[in-house]
Parts: sequence; C-alpha cells; structure tokens
Amino acid sequence: MGHATHFLSRLDRLELPEIELALSLYRDTELLRAVINWANIPEGHERVAIGLRQEDGGPHLIVTRGGDFVTCLGSGMKIGDHPVISRARFDGIVSRIETLRERSALARSLTEPGHRTRQLLMRVLTAGHALAREDFLAACSFVPLIRAFLLVQMSEMADRCRDEWAPLSSLAASLGPRIKRKREGLLHFWNRLWAVGHYAALFSEGARDFGAILTEETGKPLPCLTVWAYDCGFVPSIVRAMRLPLQLGKSALPVYKLIYRDCGGRTDLLHGASGLVAIGLGHSSLRAQVRKTLERVPPMLTDPSLRTQFGPFFGRLATDPRFARSVAVACGDKAWNVCAEALPKDSPWRRESYGTEAAQHAFAAWMACNAPSHREEEPGIALSAVPAAVLRPVEMLYLPGEGIRDLDVHLGADWAFDQTVRMLDSYRKHGAVTPVRAADQPGPNERCSCGSGKKFKRCCMLLAS
Repeated sequence: MGHATHFLSRLDRLELPEIELALSLYRDTELLRAVINWANIPEGHERVAIGLRQEDGGPHLIVTRGGDFVTCLGSGMKIGDHPVISRARFDGIVSRIETLRERSALARSLTEPGHRTRQLLMRVLTAGHALAREDFLAACSFVPLIRAFLLVQMSEMADRCRDEWAPLSSLAASLGPRIKRKREGLLHFWNRLWAVGHYAALFSEGARDFGAILTEETGKPLPCLTVWAYDCGFVPSIVRAMRLPLQLGKSALPVYKLIYRDCGGRTDLLHGASGLVAIGLGHSSLRAQVRKTLERVPPMLTDPSLRTQFGPFFGRLATDPRFARSVAVACGDKAWNVCAEALPKDSPWRRESYGTEAAQHAFAAWMACNAPSHREEEPGIALSAVPAAVLRPVEMLYLPGEGIRDLDVHLGADWAFDQTVRMLDSYRKHGAVTPVRAADQPGPNERCSCGSGKKFKRCCMLLAS
C-alpha cells in the first residue's frame, strides 16, 4: 500500500473539521511544501508531524520533508521522535504564505501590458538621468509587491552593462565621428546603466529583511547587488546601491569587513570601504567597529604613503558625518564645475546663479551622486559621493520633474549622448587591459594576473575571447 493510499485509509481517525484541513493540504501540495520549508525542520529528520488542533495531544498528520503524505495519527497516539509543527505555528506560516501569494498575484497583474504600474516601471528602466522624484516615489509604493521582479531586472541589467562596456568602447573608437549613427543604441546603454542604480535605490527601501529575501528568491549571497553596481563601473549606480548596506546595518557589517580585508584589487578595496562607510554613517553604534576595520589597511595596498593616508581617511569618512558631508560636497562641486562647461553663461543652473549657500550645497550633493565620471576616476569618486547618498532621504537622489526637465533644456539635447561617448572613450583608455599570454594564464576562477582583482574569467579571459 502506497503512502497516499495509507494516509487516505487512516482519515477515519480524525473528526470532520480535521478531515477537511487534511484533505485541503492533500490537494495543495505546493502549500504543504512551503510550510515545511518555512518551518526549518532540523537536518536528519525525514518526516514531520503537523498538529491539527491547538492542543498538544493531537491529532497529527505525518508527512515527508518533500511533502508526501504518510499517515494520520489520532488524538493521544504517539508521534515518536518526529519534529512537530504545532497548529498555531502552522496557521501563522500559512497566513504569511497566503499573503505572499496574494502579493505575487497582484504583482503579476501590475506588470501586465497596459497597466499604469507597468508604464511606471518602464519609465524607471528607460528614463536614464531624467527620472523625476515624483516617478521614483510612485514606484517606491509598489516595491513590497515587486521585489523579485526588481532583483531579476537589476541582475540582468548589471550583467548586460558589464558585458557591453568593452565592445561598445571598441565600436566608438572605430567609428570616430560617425558614432552619431549609433546614437539610439548608445542611449539605450546609458539608460541601462542608470536603471541598475534606480532598481538598487528602490530595493533599498524597506530592505531590512533583504538578506532573507535575496537568498530565498535568487540563492545569491548578500553583497551581490552592490557587486553588480560596482561591476557596471558607473558612479550614479554605485552610490545608490550603497543604500543597501546602510539599511541592513549590523547584519551586513561582517560581509563588507570581509570584502575589505580580503580584497584583491582596487575595486574590491573601494567596494568594501564604501559599504563600511555607508554602515558607519547610518549606525552610530557600529562606528567604532567600522573605524577599527577601515584603519587596518589591507595588504594589497603596498605603498607606505598610501597606507598612511587611506586608513585614517576611510575611518574618519565613516564615523564623522560633518566631515563626510564636506567631502561629498567638494566632490559635487568638482562635478558641477565640469557640468557648467556645457551650460549657457546665463543659465540659472550655474553656481553663481543658484540661490543661497545652503541650496548650492544641496545641489552639489545631488551632483556628487548623479554626475557620470571618467573610468579612471570612477572608484575614488564613488567612495567620496557615498555620504551624499546615505546621509539624506533616498528621494533626494532625484530632482523634481520640473527641475530635471529644465536642467535638460539647458544642458542640450546631445548631453547624454556626448557623456556616453566620453565614458566609452575613457573606458577604452583606462578600463581595458592587455590580455596575458596563454602560457601565463591563470585558471578561470583564479585572480587575474593583470592586477584588477577580478577572477580571470571575468577579466582578461573575456577580453581575449
């Protein structure tokens, strides 16, 4: 007699309400498996007892870890050493699962063609630098329903952007002035770079349970979203992603300590430092730990003068909010001066025409987080801009719609295209590396010998192929 048949033949041990519950689970094995997964059954136990009444004495269902039904045990019958999911715990888990099911169904409906929410999400994907504060805040209201969607989108966008840097840079160099023929394709690349940051900023809202959600829905480790942003090599995306460790605080601290201590290259060093700076600025109770970690400069930084400078600078940046703000504003001022070169002399967006000193500082902080950089500047600028992203509300990363439209008018229609071409040219000169000879090549998962700190398969091996 099979387990299912044996189970059905033992339903006579139950009363009517309990039979109805048992049969409802028998018909919904997906729900049963979800309950077992949520209950975290100890290893070594292949069967589980589920209480059908609030009392401890039974009756119970006996099921396998995989959700197969074994038998029913009436009130007072012994359950042996099987772990027990009480009726109260069962009801609580089912309630949470049903809520997730409802949200999942609603999320699917929200992203169907023609729905306003889908249009809003497409705006986030395609607006690039011109995403307005109003659109961002509207999208924030849907984040609890579409977190899985955001994770998948951010992962795909980051992978695609990382893979497009080198071929697009080569294309831009080969076409020269004729690059304008590829205007539409390059602007799509520009918008994808920004979309990685927009998704990170959206996901950071309400992300205190982010670690569990990320593991459950993607199976990926905690810092993967910030790694994706750093791999894109684009300051606006990097600083937005740093709001994730800010929100997570203590739970993220060991991860970014490890990234910083065991870094194999400049990008890893600044990635770990940026995460620690975000945590330190957002959580005063953790600042002593953060400062202690940052002041112990990793061995990969061998220059004595740099070791002397970097440790104290990193430590102060993470633990002194006033100093951190001044660093971010200075970074934004530099970006503002570069941007001003593209503005008409009578533009209200030039510093001399931009209101009070406080307003200038606020706009400089916005510029620090939103001005694209050249490849050779990117990691250092990202670290300096992190305070501007984490010491203010997330919506301050965006200008109101009227403001961003007016700024775009003054910058001119070709500004985003010109910035994309400049970034690609900078990547070609400073971001690419010469592939090593085949005889000297490391294994695919070993550190690349070019000194980038990345695995060989993600660095020179990719360029060589």
